[in-house]
Amino acid sequence: MHFEAITQLPTAWTMASGRFGVHLFEGALTVDDMVGMQQRGDVWYAANPGRLVELVVIYPSDSRMSGEERRKMVELMKNGDSRRDASSTVILAEGLVASLQRSILTGLLMLAPPPHPAKICAGVAPAVDFLAPFAQALRTTVTLAGVNQLQRAFEARPGRLVASA
Repeated sequence: MHFEAITQLPTAWTMASGRFGVHLFEGALTVDDMVGMQQRGDVWYAANPGRLVELVVIYPSDSRMSGEERRKMVELMKNGDSRRDASSTVILAEGLVASLQRSILTGLLMLAPPPHPAKICAGVAPAVDFLAPFAQALRTTVTLAGVNQLQRAFEARPGRLVASA
């Protein structure tokens, strides 16, 4: 898989391989960061219109969002709902906090379901397995090895402030 960089901030990357988007997050994001991400995503989508399959990977972090940051993140998440064929969110944290985070996200999906299949996972492999058939329908091949390679690059990025797990 070859990934095209859409956004590469110190704490967040958005990459695309064909019709498959990957969002990697670790640490704090400001509202200005999110506005920039949305603008760059809109430019990419205008040049690459069509259906999408998306994977979100959230790394463990001590960062907490303010109310304004949470509202902007929800806006970002909802922004592409109409063009998504499927999505999966992976919470890589472990233990009780991770279980609580996954339960809250699952509950939110039940209360306000997106207009596409969506799944919350504890690991990248089950998320890729879930998304692969949807990506294949868009003539995009998704492999666990390709996503893992992208993760390794994200984890090795210069200036990473969060310690490796």
